[in-house]
Amino acid sequence: MLTRRAVTTHFSRTSLRQPTNVSKPVDAPKARGDDKAGQEEAGSILILALVYIVSVGLIVGALATWAMNDLNNTAKFTSARSLQYAASSATEVAVQSMRYTPLLSAGQTLNAGARPSYCWGNSSPSQISNIDGYSVAVWCSTVFNPGVAATRVVTFSTCLSGVDNATCATSPLLQAVVTFDDYPATGNAQPMASACTWSCGKGMTVNEWAWSPPTA
Repeated sequence: MLTRRAVTTHFSRTSLRQPTNVSKPVDAPKARGDDKAGQEEAGSILILALVYIVSVGLIVGALATWAMNDLNNTAKFTSARSLQYAASSATEVAVQSMRYTPLLSAGQTLNAGARPSYCWGNSSPSQISNIDGYSVAVWCSTVFNPGVAATRVVTFSTCLSGVDNATCATSPLLQAVVTFDDYPATGNAQPMASACTWSCGKGMTVNEWAWSPPTA
């Protein structure tokens, strides 16, 4: 019979020990200069970001102010244009009325001077309400020269309603001066001694159309 022999392996204690001469890897220490450079770079980026934010804020603020000013100016221009249209419309009505209806009787426009009278109708004031939101009045004064072609020279002073005639005559919003020729265009008309009856306003010349004219 075969006999199994126990095989005994002897290990020395020293063979089981870890080698003592194996060195572990050690990270290389970082240089102080690299840390300082990184910090400076981060600080520079932060400063640039702040400058960018402030610059954008200033630009946006300026644009917003510019846009708001434009909106305000647009509203003011629209209001001024509406007022000019109202004053022009009322003055044109007065011119056409005075062309064919002289109003030269006592208490009317003849030589009214500094206290002009109504330009149409039967009493003061001659006004039109709510033209583009404005109500305006027109006052008239006439210089009558019956012996010449420039028969009537009428000054039209236009103001907002509520302004009295004397104030409007010296500080009008719009002032027009119109010359009317009351002689017929044909025939040998005799010089008239009084106001026209049928040939009023055969000719018309606008001598002046001034906005807020300077006063003497």
